Amino acid sequence: MARKRINLKAKGTNAERDLVHKFHALGWSCIRVAGSGSTRYPAPDVLAGNGHRRIAIEAKVCSGTRKYFSAEDIEQLMVFAVNFGCEFWLAVKFSRSEWAFFHPEDLKSTKTAFVASVELKDRIGMTLNELVGGVVEEVNDGVLDGIVDENDDVMEDGAGKDVFG
Repeated sequence: MARKRINLKAKGTNAERDLVHKFHALGWSCIRVAGSGSTRYPAPDVLAGNGHRRIAIEAKVCSGTRKYFSAEDIEQLMVFAVNFGCEFWLAVKFSRSEWAFFHPEDLKSTKTAFVASVELKDRIGMTLNELVGGVVEEVNDGVLDGIVDENDDVMEDGAGKDVFG
């Protein structure tokens, strides 16, 4: 039976969505930035935050043992992160392994690019749990304070419907 081939753009989009789901599972808010890489303005692939930290991520998938990041990709990520006031990380998902996170200075540089490798992942790459501190945040910690009235009834909107239902 022949394998169904997936185009590279769809493969990258699916990987970014996977990363978004993984952040949400850890109690973080996270979005995929549609059109990143195809606009003239610097934009990361993924933005994640938990109320204490904000992270901009350039995410790549790789079927081989090395993934190359152009100097322009890294520069745009850094410019966005500085302007947005957040951390910046590079994420690579090598075949049959979990996501690995790197700072740009962790990568090996060549004349034209920066390289993340499986070997580098095994030596210094961070897992998602290591990146987020290994602590699952309390998802509603204080967020709902003030939404419930003094009688502990759910507040209603103007039409008499529960705010959350």
